[in-house]
Amino acid sequence: MDNFQISGSAGVRQKVLRSLNLRSEEVERTVLMFLVYTLTSVGLIWLELSTVGLFLDEFGADKMPYIYIASAFIGSGLGFVYSWLQKILPLRRTVVVVLAMMSVPLFLFRFGIGYENTKIAGISIAFITIFLMWLWVEACYVLNDLNTSITSNQLFNIREIKRTYPLVSSGYLVAGVVSGFSLPVLLYVVGLKNVTLISGLMVATGSLLLYYLTEKYRQAFPETAHWTDDEDEDDQQEFTARKVTGPLQKYAVPLVSFFVLAEVVYVLVDFQFYSQLEYQNPSDGASGASWIASFLGIYEGIQGLFQVATQWFASSRLVERIGVFVTAMILPAGIAILGVLTIGASLGQLVSVFIGLILLRFFDELLHYTLLETVSPVLFQPIPDNIRSGIQTLVNGVGEPLSCGVTGVGILIMLWVTDKVLPHQDEKDTLFHDNQSLVFIGAIVLLALVWVFVVWLIRSQYVGLLVKSAERGRLGVTDVDLKALKRAVVETLEKPGGEDEKRSCIELLTQIDPKNVGEVLAPILEVLPSALQRQSLETMLQHPNPEYLEAVRALSQQSLPPEVLALALRYIWLTEAEPNIDSLRPYLQPIVDPVVRGTAAALIMRRGDRQQKAEATNTLRQMLTHKQERERVMGTRALGEADYLQGLRLYIPNLLQDESLRVRCALLDVISSTHSEEYYPSLLRGLGYKSTREAALQAIVKLHNDAIPLLVYLAEDIHKSDLVRLQAWTALGQIGTVEAIDILVSNLMTAWGTTRRNILRILLKMPSEAGIEGVLDRIGRSGLETLIEQELMFIGQIYAGLVDLSGVTTYGNFSDRDPNSAGTHGNDTAQLLQRALTGLEADATDRCFLLMKFLYPLETVQAAAFNIASGQPSLVARGLEILDNTVDIARKRSLLNLFEQHSEREKLTNLSELMVYKPLTPSDRLRRLLELRHFLSDWALACCFHLAREARWSLTAQQTLVCLQHPTGFVREAVLAYLKIASPRALLELLPRLQDDPDNLVSAQVEEMMAELGSGPKR
Repeated sequence: MDNFQISGSAGVRQKVLRSLNLRSEEVERTVLMFLVYTLTSVGLIWLELSTVGLFLDEFGADKMPYIYIASAFIGSGLGFVYSWLQKILPLRRTVVVVLAMMSVPLFLFRFGIGYENTKIAGISIAFITIFLMWLWVEACYVLNDLNTSITSNQLFNIREIKRTYPLVSSGYLVAGVVSGFSLPVLLYVVGLKNVTLISGLMVATGSLLLYYLTEKYRQAFPETAHWTDDEDEDDQQEFTARKVTGPLQKYAVPLVSFFVLAEVVYVLVDFQFYSQLEYQNPSDGASGASWIASFLGIYEGIQGLFQVATQWFASSRLVERIGVFVTAMILPAGIAILGVLTIGASLGQLVSVFIGLILLRFFDELLHYTLLETVSPVLFQPIPDNIRSGIQTLVNGVGEPLSCGVTGVGILIMLWVTDKVLPHQDEKDTLFHDNQSLVFIGAIVLLALVWVFVVWLIRSQYVGLLVKSAERGRLGVTDVDLKALKRAVVETLEKPGGEDEKRSCIELLTQIDPKNVGEVLAPILEVLPSALQRQSLETMLQHPNPEYLEAVRALSQQSLPPEVLALALRYIWLTEAEPNIDSLRPYLQPIVDPVVRGTAAALIMRRGDRQQKAEATNTLRQMLTHKQERERVMGTRALGEADYLQGLRLYIPNLLQDESLRVRCALLDVISSTHSEEYYPSLLRGLGYKSTREAALQAIVKLHNDAIPLLVYLAEDIHKSDLVRLQAWTALGQIGTVEAIDILVSNLMTAWGTTRRNILRILLKMPSEAGIEGVLDRIGRSGLETLIEQELMFIGQIYAGLVDLSGVTTYGNFSDRDPNSAGTHGNDTAQLLQRALTGLEADATDRCFLLMKFLYPLETVQAAAFNIASGQPSLVARGLEILDNTVDIARKRSLLNLFEQHSEREKLTNLSELMVYKPLTPSDRLRRLLELRHFLSDWALACCFHLAREARWSLTAQQTLVCLQHPTGFVREAVLAYLKIASPRALLELLPRLQDDPDNLVSAQVEEMMAELGSGPKR
């Protein structure tokens, strides 16, 4: 019963994790980061709302533009401070220190608020404090977002962060709900001026929680402070010198304008909302400030509920349904419409300006932090990777803060102009303030319309850049607007241009939406060149749809090349409800091209009557036995299109022996298409020959799961060559089904050496990262870390062998033998073994890098591997720095120490956490290596026996007899040579069993030994 409850709770937990798109090993880190972000955000929102209440009540909204101007300089200044801290502190200390520093001024602000009557240079300390409070709020928001982003990027790798960061970032939305509804209660309990203390406690609690998080996952952070060298500076200069020109510049300018306008409109709406809120304040003094703060709290809570619902349930679905650009236009178009309605309703005295601004700000805030955040990454997608981050930095780090400051200046100018132009009696003239707000709303409407036009400009350039990205093969199709991309493909195919560009567009369209590709290609089939017509029909035949039947039928009535006509006939036959078989019979005439004739015969054999099938069979029989190679090739290919081979099956054995390679390759595809199981062994044999390997591989892949048992049997057969076994693993990877990935992952856990390396590479090469995700789903991050630890322990054994065998010439029987003969040979043999062990170390290191690619960005790991492999001290240091800032596994330090340029003995010491090194004599170390024979390469194993023979070291009987059955010939040869010296009598008993060895060299060696040892006893 207890086990049932445990399994039931585990099942519920897995369902919850799947609904959240999380893996079990990510839960703790995600929850802790969510709590840190939520706690600090709650404190900051409380501080912000109370500060706004104090500011509006004491000084009025007309002073807010100075806040906007000052905040423009805060982002840049804090960026420098943050960078400076990273240079003097390790990153895991920096993030905690920054959060702790955020909380310290919050406690001090409470004392500054109390000095209302104390002045410095004629300015009240309370005024200075409240002004600094607002600036500090803006600074804290910047630091909090930066801290959360940096910490998350360290805690989660590139694949984990796609799942976890949306949940972490939603902490701000949740904080908005919690802090908004709780603020009125907090004001009632502690009072407005004491809110800063509670806010400081919340931020301080967040910093303590972050300290615990960074300590628990300290391996996720680099141990040293960030450093730069001259080469980094050169790279930075090269980056800054790179210019954006041509079509990219036409796209980048409106893209930057998009985010600048979003910030400008947001600031204007924000300013007018607070201006109207100030004039709606029913009282002055502390009660007035508390009323404003309470109103903002309830407003923030309600708005937060809508933001959470929109972010979790609507944003991504809306983008998928209506496209990126329609979604991007919703915010500016909605603001323009609401602005016009507010102006009209206010002038008609139907609704007050304040109500209109509440709706306007609610709409802007709701979509600004939901839809706009969802759309933003997609808009950056067409920009090349090497400059994308630079443009994003330009937008977020320069464009938005600068636009905020410029908007503040613009607000001051508009306030001065409206004060001079609009009639008013005094500063509290309500009509004047309403008219002033209407002027600002009019400006907001105009800017929103410009914003809509900018979105249209982005779209017009977006589609062109997508096509160019597709031509270069670097477009990530999961992050683009599908509808816009389809429009781009249609425009490219219809306009005059080269076939290469159009071919790449069709390939891209096939990749991103294969089922609906006919929707784009069918209407333009007749205007395409014949080569593209063929490509289009081949693509459409993958998912035939009757909706496009008439378009293909119209194409078939034209004069077409044989290959295109054959494809059109096949498409018509597959999509037509009641095909007219008689219309195909004219194509059976010998004068018709073999491509069309073979296709027509195969189609008739599918659904014709007995007489029609007999006629088609006779046509194919004539083609299969024809003297011309092309006839036999096309006849053989036609067999693959027929449902049943029937009497034509008799021709398969002869065709398998056909002198034409093209015929044999075509027949392999036929065997696969018709699922002729009795000929499946021919497919496997085809993998062993270079001429038919590719055709056999493709044929096996077409069998999908039916081929898995055959491939597993072949891949696990140790007596087959490594090349053939590699082809079997490759076929499993290309099949790519869940069952195939299961087989690959299960063998990944048990295989070693070359086989494990091959499986890793195959999984990494699978499209859409299916192999990577498959591994993570099945064994998770912990499983990959276990595999890395296995490699590290194996490397430790290699180092132990290198250290203990380093003085081999001074041990064993070398000293008793002629130094010019055996000693020299022994020394050479020892060096061979040492070189073999060094090669094993390199292989294990390579597998470590391959395993890391499942956890971290491929380019980052590859860059680190390249720098470390160079051997140059500066480049090795750079590679280690990359890994130190990327890797976050538990054995991070042990892994990094392997790549340091130290001796084997020092590296062995650094691996003490994984294995305890005990010095052994060379002979004992050799026997220890042979106990690990399953992990050694064939050559290293052979070298062990050669060294034992030369050094006269004894090995166990089990080690010798097991290796005598090794599948590799030169290993058996080495064992026989050892036995000849170590135990001639035992060898004499074993030799008769080895006379029929499949390796010619071994069998010759056996005969020679039998002759030599057989004559010895007689004498």
